[in-house]
Amino acid sequence: MVLRKFPVLYVLLMLMISPLTAQADTGYRWHSAKDVEQRLKGFSKNKRTALESIGQSPSGTKLQMLTIHPVESHDRPAVLVIGNLSGMAPLGTEAALKLIGEILNAEGSSPAETVRWHIIPMANPDGVASFFGKVQQSGGLNGTAVDEDRDGSFSEDPTEDLNGDGLITTMLVPDPAGQWIISEEHPLLAVKAETARGQRGLYSRKTEGHDNDRDGLFNEDGPGGVNPGRNFPHRFEHWTNEGGHWAADQPETRDILEFAFSHPQIAMVLVLDQVNNLRQMPDVEERGKDGKYTVPDSRAEEWNIKAGQSLTLDQLKTVLRENYGFYKLTYGQVLGLLEEDPATKMDPADHAWWSAISKQYLELLEESGLTGERLPSPKSSVGSAEEWGYFQFGVPSFALDFWSLPKVADEDSTTSDENPENNPDQSSDPESNADDEGQDAISDKQEALLQYTEQTSNNHQLGDWAGLLTWQKTQLPSGETVLVGGEAPFAATTPPAALVDSLLATPVQFLSTLPSWLPVMHFGQVNLASRGTDVYELTVWLNNDGPIPYPIGQGLRTSRVPPLVVNIEGAEILEGRARTIVDQLPAHGSVKVRWLVRVAVGNEINITAEAPSLGKITKQLTVAAKEGR
Repeated sequence: MVLRKFPVLYVLLMLMISPLTAQADTGYRWHSAKDVEQRLKGFSKNKRTALESIGQSPSGTKLQMLTIHPVESHDRPAVLVIGNLSGMAPLGTEAALKLIGEILNAEGSSPAETVRWHIIPMANPDGVASFFGKVQQSGGLNGTAVDEDRDGSFSEDPTEDLNGDGLITTMLVPDPAGQWIISEEHPLLAVKAETARGQRGLYSRKTEGHDNDRDGLFNEDGPGGVNPGRNFPHRFEHWTNEGGHWAADQPETRDILEFAFSHPQIAMVLVLDQVNNLRQMPDVEERGKDGKYTVPDSRAEEWNIKAGQSLTLDQLKTVLRENYGFYKLTYGQVLGLLEEDPATKMDPADHAWWSAISKQYLELLEESGLTGERLPSPKSSVGSAEEWGYFQFGVPSFALDFWSLPKVADEDSTTSDENPENNPDQSSDPESNADDEGQDAISDKQEALLQYTEQTSNNHQLGDWAGLLTWQKTQLPSGETVLVGGEAPFAATTPPAALVDSLLATPVQFLSTLPSWLPVMHFGQVNLASRGTDVYELTVWLNNDGPIPYPIGQGLRTSRVPPLVVNIEGAEILEGRARTIVDQLPAHGSVKVRWLVRVAVGNEINITAEAPSLGKITKQLTVAAKEGR
């Protein structure tokens, strides 16, 4: 990889630059928790809106949610929007606020006005508080007390701002056994020493702070905190400091889950944060791509079929009916019986509509000039809201980020397969991307930070952004001299404030159109054919005019999504059921429901079809006399 060396004059200039806070005078103001509350109060004056608190953070900050009702007052599908759950993406909060304005100012025919919106602009107010504090520190942790070093004491060794720049950054402590040095080519970076090149490590790398409890460790037990963005049930890891002891043990997570499960009208979840599963789509499950499912060996023996045999869902229904007498199994229940482990890949049945939405999103970005190559967004973490929304809540669940560092364009560069950006826990580790002999190995992220630091250093409009800071000598209370500097908090997740409007305009408009993809149910053809005296065969077709089925493929597997129910009243049922469950209403397709009924001429038959996130439709038929009867 050919890397640009920064001139000595540039490095000297950087030594003269003081770090700037997130509120520099650039014309745009980021919204703190108090600002968000005031903005939401302003929006709540609109007759279509309702402002409520669905809970509060461990530090006592309200979890504010604005509901925007559809133009038509009757029940409609709902969209749940969760902003900045990680606490590390203030741009997610700004996007949520702009989305509210976009919806309220939409034209009468806009898809945004056809659904009910539940929008939480700042889902982790404790975690984002540091962004606005006197001392800025990354992490996104809430106010839950955590004994991080398991010694029975809490918060006895927190971080400190040693050099008084208002930022908690990296500290290099002199250590004969240390592995870190200042990069020869890029003095703003700390890199691991390469012994094969004759380099010797000089420092241990720590987070800026003292050894308050004098146990030889630095900052091992700070104020604590858990990240609610890692506390959702899917792929949850138990008993971790950052993720919590058990799923939904954090109030923010629990409040969101309780709201979602008490509102079955929610048909889509949007997470505005650091992950982008439209730009980088999830992997697709191989099983079921051809419409057939391989039965696990353990199930095959139990179900009395050949091990490794592949069957369609209808064939599996027949097997289960013949072996166990299961006559009412849904497709989702059959899929559930096939599962041995939690799903981690997209259901093949959902790939077509997901990729179509992704394509539309990328095309809009290209038209708006927002497709410049940038670092990839991190993959969904364990316990993430977007994976819970899809894999467990069973609805389309899209995560969008709105900015990451521009990638350095270099024809000779190669990206490591183990790019640290795909793992947020290792994103600051500069060990990926082996470079040309004679140069320090630095990651794509570090290279991008170097470039963007240079581009913004003399630009007043972008001056609120702090990237790589020069290393400053600072003395600890013990008298030891350390170096403090490196990557500033939020540098990789939050752009300069002056770019917010231009970055959000197109993506927010796109978000407001997503309801147009939801299923739309209506009655198709209805036939009432005489089969003898007062006996009729009634056939009803239910149509879906939307490009997404109800429920989606993963919704079938979870069995969480309330089913589509068809009811008939006003006639005696001779064949069929008065309450019929429809497994799935296909995208741009139809489902037939049939009854044999006895009803007198002149009577009315009422047919209803409903599901919480589809709404309710009704059809009335009056039985008329026919000539010749």
